[in-house]
Amino acid sequence: MQHICSSFLLTSAALLLCLSTVDAEALSDVFSPHDITRIRDLLLSTEPYGELSTPYHVLRGLQALGTSSSENKDGFKRNACAYALSHIDTSSDLQSLFYISSIAAELGSSCLPDVIKKKSHIQSVVSDALETEQTMEKLYYSTSISTNLGLDVNSESVLASILTALDDDETIQNTALAFLTASQLPDFDLTAIYELVEDVVAQADETPTTLYYDSLETTSNVITGIFAMATKTGEAPAITSEQATKFGNYLLTNTYTVDVARLAYVLAAATALDRNQYVVPCSLLLTSSGYVSRANPDIQVRLATILGSPPPTEFTVTVMTVTHQEGDETLPKKKLKSKNGLYSYNLFQDVSSPGVYTLTFSTESVGGSPVVKLTETPLQVTVSFEVTIGSAELSLSDREHGTTAKKISLEYPNSSKETLEADQHSKVVMKFTLIDKETKKSALVHQAFVRLTRGQHEIFFVATANKKTLQYTFELDMVTAAEDFGSLSGSYAMSLIVGDFALENPFSWDIGSVSLLFAGSTTDTGDEDYTYRAKPEIQVMFAPHHSDYVCICMPQ
Repeated sequence: MQHICSSFLLTSAALLLCLSTVDAEALSDVFSPHDITRIRDLLLSTEPYGELSTPYHVLRGLQALGTSSSENKDGFKRNACAYALSHIDTSSDLQSLFYISSIAAELGSSCLPDVIKKKSHIQSVVSDALETEQTMEKLYYSTSISTNLGLDVNSESVLASILTALDDDETIQNTALAFLTASQLPDFDLTAIYELVEDVVAQADETPTTLYYDSLETTSNVITGIFAMATKTGEAPAITSEQATKFGNYLLTNTYTVDVARLAYVLAAATALDRNQYVVPCSLLLTSSGYVSRANPDIQVRLATILGSPPPTEFTVTVMTVTHQEGDETLPKKKLKSKNGLYSYNLFQDVSSPGVYTLTFSTESVGGSPVVKLTETPLQVTVSFEVTIGSAELSLSDREHGTTAKKISLEYPNSSKETLEADQHSKVVMKFTLIDKETKKSALVHQAFVRLTRGQHEIFFVATANKKTLQYTFELDMVTAAEDFGSLSGSYAMSLIVGDFALENPFSWDIGSVSLLFAGSTTDTGDEDYTYRAKPEIQVMFAPHHSDYVCICMPQ
């Protein structure tokens, strides 16, 4: 007989295991519609602005989400432009003018002409900045300013300056800025810059599921820079599908922030991964419940890219393996039919036993697609079941000889009107079976407890199962159990609690009552320490002249 403390309470089916994708070939998650709405609302609620970088990051984030300025709330476009224009004459550094020109370029005809009117001042600031030292950051800002305002860019000179700046300081951030700068140069051979991609990616820090650099900004700039260069050159970047997926997983760990700059970096990089023509990481998502039963046997999955969009081309999805938690495996290799982007699979075509199953899927593009092909992507689902009580009996037996003195047949869900009376010479024995409602076969569960209650006193015992006969047995030896009960005699309410993580109908059955008479029994005074009653008051006193010490005085 096993005794468990009363603080161990049976939970409902909410304990059931849900799904998870844990492999590196598929994204760990994607942006949900709720995520997109939450982030858009946050970006649009940042007014008034405290600095020039704020409207720049807001507009960059909205552009990544596909939200044009005309769709934004009233006055947003006008306020962002007015804020940028108010800072032109007082801005004497490249970074500020970069923010202003980028804001104007994003807002377009409603703002850009007013900024271009100030181009003489802007060009003067740019020239002065580049005369002193041409760092990679200065080259990025100055080239971006010229591009934003439609000014001429000397590609040959800028490219030479980029290579010189990298020779002086070839950090990951500088190389990322080199990608972003070079991608803006019109009609020029960028091979010397583009060939750095493989080395930069190889220098990323790595975990089993993520790739990243020393900051979110650097990671974002590397990703956006690589795919900007790919778009510019028309050549596939030296980045594998696994690397792209790991970069995407890192970005997904940074979505829950209220910092608009961090959100803009996440969204810019996610957009680069989502909308390029070379390697697009994706995830296979379970869109139906994580629990299936014979009444609801189908699971549904869908493919989605990092921003939650379906792949641009048609895909086939195949169930490769179905493995039970205890190791039994089937190899269905079934191609699933698609309807409105959802793929359905009747799990009961291949399984019959309840429990947790791991399904592996593969995907294949019907036509050419940059979306990553999945080969062994796992999802976990739970096959649930319902049980009822089969046979059940409660008996009283002699603890020495094992002879049965009295037996009561129990009928679920009714309570027995008969009461067993047990003393120190007896054992209380309960036997029962559980029946799967669908298969009508005997079943086992993870949790089967017998609870005995008298007023505030309750004690739990585990009903043990015979793995061969599938029958549960509970025995209460009146001698060995006396200590568990504090030798407190009296009438106890008896109930059976049945539960399992895959059980659809966990239940508690009020069986009836038993009268227990322990040797050397005690009287129930209601004053035991484990009952619910007020505890003595704790008084706190501060010692004079020593306010940093606290004396806790406990009553005796």
